[in-house]
Amino acid sequence: MKKTISLIIFSLALSHAVAQTFPQRENTRRLMSYNIHHGEGMDGKMDIERIGKLIIAVNPEVVGLQELDSVMHRSGNINILQLLSEQTGMYATFGYSILHDGGKYGNGVLTREKPLAVKKIALPGEKEARSALIVELEKYVIVNTHLSLTNDERLQSVKIITKAIETYNKPVFLMGDLNATPDSEPVTFLRNKWQILSNPKHPTSPSVKPRATIDYVLGYTANGQAYATHRAQVIDEQTASDHRPLFVDVRLKTPAPDTK
Repeated sequence: MKKTISLIIFSLALSHAVAQTFPQRENTRRLMSYNIHHGEGMDGKMDIERIGKLIIAVNPEVVGLQELDSVMHRSGNINILQLLSEQTGMYATFGYSILHDGGKYGNGVLTREKPLAVKKIALPGEKEARSALIVELEKYVIVNTHLSLTNDERLQSVKIITKAIETYNKPVFLMGDLNATPDSEPVTFLRNKWQILSNPKHPTSPSVKPRATIDYVLGYTANGQAYATHRAQVIDEQTASDHRPLFVDVRLKTPAPDTK
């Protein structure tokens, strides 16, 4: 009995500590994006657990992860997304872009709730195949992607993504490593139908002394949805990956009776 009480007290204390690390305003949804460099940090170590600890500390509803290995030799033949799912207690959805090194490589999404539907769409990538993973949840839709290093392919990709989600009548969020700066042609195109919710003035790459903003969270506005960002933060994490993670706290300004 005493042991059970002690565990409850410890769990409550841990939850309080997590909440205090990155306080979140009530009635907002926390969305996180992170290019994890297949789990290899700037120290040359493969350490999936430290990525999971960071996700737990941020406590998001959704995490879009890019550069995910699944049972590839270079990362030790482990299923990175499954390990993170088990560590965080979140549902895992994987969408590979290429078959490589004995396994698969691509994008993944972790969600607190079980997805209603999932689909993957192919994107332009002459040198490396690219894709976007679309995960539909009860209140909103997530699109997670990692775009090409070529500007023309990035521009084509954002047009394909925008076309692919235009039939949804609920909020849609685009997140990921777009490999495009805020003044680039692809991001300029996105601004016509999407609202940048993350802070483009805060660079995300490289993780040590970041100079470029290429990771984003955006909300689709062309279907009448509106969003209010209450917090947009790039986390000062320099070791776990070659990108810095970011998250946003967003309130959905929709006519639905429950926007919690």
